Amino acid sequence: SALQLATDAGDNEMIAKTLVNRSEVLIARDALAEALDHCDRALQIYAEVGDEIGRGEALRWRAHAQSRAGQVSEAERSAAEAFQIAVRAGTRLLEAESARDLGVLRGMLGDRAGASRLLRRALTLFVDLGARREAADVEALLARATPAGSLDAIDLDMES
Repeated sequence: SALQLATDAGDNEMIAKTLVNRSEVLIARDALAEALDHCDRALQIYAEVGDEIGRGEALRWRAHAQSRAGQVSEAERSAAEAFQIAVRAGTRLLEAESARDLGVLRGMLGDRAGASRLLRRALTLFVDLGARREAADVEALLARATPAGSLDAIDLDMES
C-alpha cells in the first residue's frame, strides 16, 4: 500500500525508497528476481532525481539479491559501487554496511586480505556508531576469515 500511495502522490523518491524496502522483504522470501527488479527500478529513479545515497542503498540490497542468487561477482560489483558512494557522500552507516557486505563478498571470491581489510573498516565504523550487534557480527566474521573458517558459508544478511 505504501508503493501505491507514493505512486498516487507522484513522489518518485518515496517510490524508490519503497521499492528498496520491498526488495529487502523479497530477498528474505527468496523472491530474488523480483527483488532485483525492484532494486533496478529504484536505481533508475534515484539516477533521475540525483539521489546518490539512495542509489547506494539500492545497490547494497541489489548485492544481497545477487549474492543469494549465486551471482557473487555481480554482487561484488554492486557492493563496491555502494561502498564508493558511501565514502564519497560521507554516509558512515552505509559505509559500514557496505564495507561489511563487500568484505564478505571479497572473501567468497578468495581475496582474504581485501576481505579482512574491509571487515576491519566495517568493525571500526560500527563501533564508532555504537552499533554493538553489527560490530559483534563483524568480529565473528573476522574470526572465520581463515581457510579453515571459510567465508563462503556466510550470508550477507548475517543470519548465519
